Amino acid sequence: MKFIHYFFLFFVVILISCGGKQKLSGDNAAYVNPFIGTEGSGNTFSGPTVPFGMVQLGPYMRGDVIYGFSHTHNSGGAGGGNGVRGDVLFMPFSGTSAAENIRSHFLKTNESASPGYYKVILDNYNITAELTTTVRVGLHRYTFKDGEKSGLLLNILNGEITVKEDGVEGYNGNNIYFCAKFSKPLKQTIIYSDGKTVNGKSAKGKDVKALFSFNLKNGEALLLKVALSTVSVKGARKNLAAELIGWDFDKIKAKARQAWNDELNKIQVEGGSSKERTIFYTALYHSMVHPIVYMDVDGHYRSTNGKIYKANDFVNYTTFSLWDTFRALHPLFTIINRKRTVDFIKTFLERYEHTDRLLIMEFFGVEGETPPMIGYHSLSVIADAYVKGIRDYDVKKVYKAMKELADDTLRECKPLYFDYGFIPADLKGQSVSRTLEYSYDDWCVTRLAQDFNKKDELKYSIRGEFYKNLFCKDVNFMRGRKSNFQWVPNFDPMETINHYTEANAYQYTPFVPQDIEGLIALMGGDKTFESWLDACFTTETDLSKINVRDVTGLIGQYAHGNEPSHHIAYLYNFAGAA
Repeated sequence: MKFIHYFFLFFVVILISCGGKQKLSGDNAAYVNPFIGTEGSGNTFSGPTVPFGMVQLGPYMRGDVIYGFSHTHNSGGAGGGNGVRGDVLFMPFSGTSAAENIRSHFLKTNESASPGYYKVILDNYNITAELTTTVRVGLHRYTFKDGEKSGLLLNILNGEITVKEDGVEGYNGNNIYFCAKFSKPLKQTIIYSDGKTVNGKSAKGKDVKALFSFNLKNGEALLLKVALSTVSVKGARKNLAAELIGWDFDKIKAKARQAWNDELNKIQVEGGSSKERTIFYTALYHSMVHPIVYMDVDGHYRSTNGKIYKANDFVNYTTFSLWDTFRALHPLFTIINRKRTVDFIKTFLERYEHTDRLLIMEFFGVEGETPPMIGYHSLSVIADAYVKGIRDYDVKKVYKAMKELADDTLRECKPLYFDYGFIPADLKGQSVSRTLEYSYDDWCVTRLAQDFNKKDELKYSIRGEFYKNLFCKDVNFMRGRKSNFQWVPNFDPMETINHYTEANAYQYTPFVPQDIEGLIALMGGDKTFESWLDACFTTETDLSKINVRDVTGLIGQYAHGNEPSHHIAYLYNFAGAA
């Protein structure tokens, strides 16, 4: 079996087609439109951040109402408009109002964004809000038409705050510590906890808010800088002191844009329309919103076990949505972000050292006992890097960790997978998809085993062929199989039934990235395989059989709107019919 990196073929073609030496574009950030992907269920983050930055500062909104500007977001995941996460939320207002009523409508025509910058007019208060960031600090600029009535709401939900002479600091229940500074003197502060006002300068509770008021001139701006840490308030103070001295908003905005251009310039494209360049560079931009830096400037970080450690020889990261990103994003990083790929793998190793397993899916330092989605795709990320010669980490320890994750029973129904060589459909849901992804991930171990242990190579190669146990020659599809080894009856390849993960049989049958040649042989050879692919793209969609909202962007049965389909178009190459 060959290790074929077709997932990122598109990007390779772009790199090669550019050819030779080129003059780098000075401002590819000009092509980026952060609002692409924010409509409907796109849930893409539109606010400012720097590449892989810890702080992702942006609006916390529902529809055309903004409730504030928070410092953490998840971009592109299911649930929550504009990638809402919502830690440490500030909201400017004008006049007097109850804390729970401070919010504002806005018009899309009064909202703009570019890499490292976001601007919107809050209609209810006639306030212009502008945002930019460093890696660990968010910088706000609020311009008030009525400066004498200027105010600011802080809402941290559960946690503790302490008001200082020039700002406020504290933490929330998500282990997010912050240190905030105001550019203007405070006039008055009202603190709430659990719905009641609190005397003094600090509060701790389940619903902590603070209202700050200032004396500004009409048209004057209030600036606010907020540093985050997952370690301590002291860590947040250090991050603020290291990354954002002074109040030069435009200087920080320009630095953020330059940081994006440094990354976007790694790929140069020629030709095409302005619209096509916008599509390309916005996609490249979105690819660098996550993972995020997950440590203070002094190297300290909080691991998933809740304890504090220090990274001495790597940058610690988090937010690895690996089921989504192992297919194309991480292979892209092995080309244009090789150093970060090393740091990602060292981060995986750190989790192994402190939690006894490589991570599976992790969001802002949290990985549950049963991570979402299927598979254990840190193995794919590691194998891909290893075969490309990216090995500046403890390879022996990585190899040991890979084997342990492949062999453990953490993932659902792994004992069934070991016992049957597939997961029986009558005993567990998503049985076909789980079997195919487990088989691929286990095979990934062989990429290291071939250099370390031939017995291991054989062991995981055998598991890498478990996909064959669910291929039904009668229908030429991957099909659910019961514990009595009989095929599930009444097979319809167009139905998104529970044997597949966010997909139907058309979309998951070709998921054999470790052995496309073997799959073609099972299907009857190149011509038959080519015809099968043609049918995938031309079989008319019956929407009554598609009951999963993620299965979108349909071209026949191919679903461009969801990950399992993304490699299918490239499979024509393997049948000699590119």
